[in-house]
Amino acid sequence: MTSILGIILAYTCYIDDAKSDLTDFKVKTNGIDKTENFQSPILGLEGGLIVNTEALKDAKLPIPTSLKDLANPIYKNTIAIPNINSSSTAWLMIQALIDTYGESEAKTIFAKILDNVGPNLEDSGSGPIKKLRTGEVAVGFGLRQQGIVDEKAGLPIKVVEVKEGNYLLTESVALLKHKTMNPNAIKVAEILANDTRKALQEYYPAALYQGEDATAAKRFPKPLTLELLKSHQVFAEEAKGK
Repeated sequence: MTSILGIILAYTCYIDDAKSDLTDFKVKTNGIDKTENFQSPILGLEGGLIVNTEALKDAKLPIPTSLKDLANPIYKNTIAIPNINSSSTAWLMIQALIDTYGESEAKTIFAKILDNVGPNLEDSGSGPIKKLRTGEVAVGFGLRQQGIVDEKAGLPIKVVEVKEGNYLLTESVALLKHKTMNPNAIKVAEILANDTRKALQEYYPAALYQGEDATAAKRFPKPLTLELLKSHQVFAEEAKGK
């Protein structure tokens, strides 16, 4: 979470949790997902499965076509994923598994994936892509757009469109409530909310507002809350013990 002049940039669920400390300002009203006037979504961040094609070739491994494939023992110690206790990016992977296979089967699959991950459970959401770039691992889960950028730059990186789909987290701008509001803070928040979206979507293409070109990104079936995040953290811990 970042705060400058009372402006906050953070995942929407964290902002929702802090709503008593926030104030309304001029925001867009045609969002695809319902939000209140104390926040305005500006980024749509998609999770994705990313591979290093050269590392896969060297290891004589096939390109996985689903997250479930990562449970196959042939991928032992070749996978890096983020830790949900320190990175919300991991939430996107866990949600994809739960939504596709149901919680019980998803936990079994995730337990096998964790076994294959071994020492490559990363504290940072960008940890897996860093290891992919160096060839330290062959397969990773991270932000889809990071893989796309590397692929376009000519690195041996490929984004895999898995059958479970790519889930979406949104990041919003909000304004802290204060007895004497800084007028410059209000102006900056409104500029971020209303004038930056077109440029930001060029890099993070998922649609957040009516009329924007849509991607195939999937949205969580339940409202994103800190309670839901905590339940998925418990899910991950239970999977470790399987």
